[in-house]
Amino acid sequence: MAQTKVSAPAPDQGRSTSSSSIVPVLTILLGALSILLLFAAVFLGWQYLALNKEVGIKEKAVVAAKAERDSLALEIKNIEDELRRQKDFHNVEVDDYMGQIESLKVRLNSNPGGGGNSSSLKREIKLLKEELETKNNQLAEWLKKEQDWNQAMEKLKQQLLDKETENRQLAADTAKLGEQVKTAAVLQISSIQCKAVSVNKKGKEKDQAKAVKVNRLECCFTVFRNQLAGKGSKEAYLVIKNPAGDVLSGATRETFESASGLQNYSASAGFDFNGGNQNLCIPFDTEKDLKPGKYLMQVYIDKNKTAESLIQLK
Repeated sequence: MAQTKVSAPAPDQGRSTSSSSIVPVLTILLGALSILLLFAAVFLGWQYLALNKEVGIKEKAVVAAKAERDSLALEIKNIEDELRRQKDFHNVEVDDYMGQIESLKVRLNSNPGGGGNSSSLKREIKLLKEELETKNNQLAEWLKKEQDWNQAMEKLKQQLLDKETENRQLAADTAKLGEQVKTAAVLQISSIQCKAVSVNKKGKEKDQAKAVKVNRLECCFTVFRNQLAGKGSKEAYLVIKNPAGDVLSGATRETFESASGLQNYSASAGFDFNGGNQNLCIPFDTEKDLKPGKYLMQVYIDKNKTAESLIQLK
């Protein structure tokens, strides 16, 4: 009888069967893991984008807050500069406002991130600007009034200067005219004739050239008509100076007031001036013998010397 041999199964076949069953499981696990990784990547990407967006929003908020703070700081500085300008140029009292400015600056620096404090600062800055704008408008109005007043004053000053110049010119013209009238009002004489005579006991005159025989010196003249001169009683004075320059006079030395001061005179004659031509003679009777030489004979009327003549005695 033939012997039947039973052979044992080969080891490789058992392992092959086991490996074949594990591969699908691994494939499934790897697929699931890939899906999980994909979901994780998507989730992380979404989280990253959300976080990045939030960071961007916060960065923008920080930038906006800084810009707002800088804007508020600039407004405060502009207000402060305007207050200093008004104080320097217009002598405006700004101490109270400067105190408010310092308070705003402290509050702004104490909260650099902005927030609710910035809204309060904005309101206060706005109110302060409105108040200052009102003050500026009032100041501008007062400055305009002051400018108009100054212009009016300058105009009045110029008018006053013009009037003073006009008055000075008028006064000068008046003074000049007054001098002209005064000069024109001075009585003038003409046809003056002075002579030396000897008068005898009967009163008869005779022209005489010898000094020792002369006992009278006389000047005759015509007073010109003059409507500007004052009318009424006048006095004419005869001043006779001998060769030595001394004024001849009688026993009593007489004086009158001339334009140059007190003046000794030899003889005088009164007359009533009526504005027309008048003839007049002024004699001087000598009490002492005369000496030879030249005798100067001058006629004064109204303090003014009107004429003179020179005679020669031998």
